[in-house]
Amino acid sequence: MKILIVFLGILLINVSFLAFDSDMDRYEKLQVVLKAAAEEAAAGAALCQDEAQYGKGFLVIDSRAAEEYAAFAAADVERRLPELMGTKVNYEMKIFDDAKGYDGIENCGVSGESPAVWIRLTATGKDLFRLPFVSQTVTKRSAVYQWDTWKKRL
Repeated sequence: MKILIVFLGILLINVSFLAFDSDMDRYEKLQVVLKAAAEEAAAGAALCQDEAQYGKGFLVIDSRAAEEYAAFAAADVERRLPELMGTKVNYEMKIFDDAKGYDGIENCGVSGESPAVWIRLTATGKDLFRLPFVSQTVTKRSAVYQWDTWKKRL
């Protein structure tokens, strides 16, 4: 009887470990997809420059086009995650340029006075883990893209 109890205990521990391992793998894949999408959204949004302002000598990012691109990237992530049905992906974006200023740009991990876009993608949905003592419903990843300009600093 002792052997049966020990065997059932070891079996329960191994099944729990396998469930946690597969859930952790799915969580890591979600992290990779969100990070890649955040990088793409930040780069795409930063390249939406306002051509009229650029003609006047200012480096300004077109806010409307950048918002549209970020919304497209967030919707694309939702579409690419069919195994996590019901997951909603939202974005938060900060734009730093000559029109909006560069206050707080250091908080986003970049420095200087070059236009930059910071984006955070947040995926919210059902619990990613099946075990009762581990819970993860919100996953966030952020990225920043900064122009490398040729302006001379005084």
